[in-house]
Amino acid sequence: MLPPHRPKKKMGRPRADERAELEAIVFQHHSGTP
Repeated sequence: MLPPHRPKKKMGRPRADERAELEAIVFQHHSGTP
């Protein structure tokens, strides 16, 4: 028999909101922030 499935340990930060990421990119592009 196979051993029970163990979920992978979560590493790093949780996934960010895609809309917030897009708004940040658009803001940087629009404002000219380096």
